[in-house]
Amino acid sequence: MRVSRRFAAPARLALAASLLAASLSASPAAALDLPDPPPPAPPPTTADVIEATLDDLLAVKGRDAHLALVTMEAERNAIPAALAEAVVTVESSWDPAALGALDEVGLMQVRPGTAAMLGFDGTTQALRAPSVNVRYGVRYLAEAWRLADGDLCETLMKYRAGHGETRMSARSVAYCVRAIAHLKSIGSPLGDAEVPQAVAVARRGGGARGVDSALWRRHQERMRAIESRLPDSALSIAR
Repeated sequence: MRVSRRFAAPARLALAASLLAASLSASPAAALDLPDPPPPAPPPTTADVIEATLDDLLAVKGRDAHLALVTMEAERNAIPAALAEAVVTVESSWDPAALGALDEVGLMQVRPGTAAMLGFDGTTQALRAPSVNVRYGVRYLAEAWRLADGDLCETLMKYRAGHGETRMSARSVAYCVRAIAHLKSIGSPLGDAEVPQAVAVARRGGGARGVDSALWRRHQERMRAIESRLPDSALSIAR
């Protein structure tokens, strides 16, 4: 049977098109001579995301960036916001990446052990995050404020040296002086607090079991003299 040329040409074109389509569908990269695409990158892990986020948070420094957070936590713990602000200023100068010599971290230089006593069960890295650090730092500061009955310098002494501390050492006095300087700069009434004198306490030595009784009496007399010089206003600042 003889096929008309009019119908043979379209048939050949259709056959060629079908063969080309089959070749492309079987190996598109080979047909077009393209390299294979690279394998997809693995998704970031949770640890990677947390680390990157923490790095971003620690890079943000300055009072303006963190004042709202400090104020919120102070109000939540019923202490003057200016008090918490002064502590952050003295402790880290508003640098959340600050690290202390005794494992202190963050804006308020909180130790992991101190935070653990307050219920924190995370890592030291997690404690560096501003929101976490300020939460536990202000909580510890609030307890110091209550133990000191609202006395500024005694509160700061207990914050820097521990809630059980009763000695107003030279370092505690210097700490309070720095805090008062900041409080005055922001116009806080807490800046009017008087600074007590540092009390030197004799250390045990030479195998002695305790401090000489006469020296201890003189120490107690000095303490009473300091307390008698403090006005009532200094003992009840911003209650």
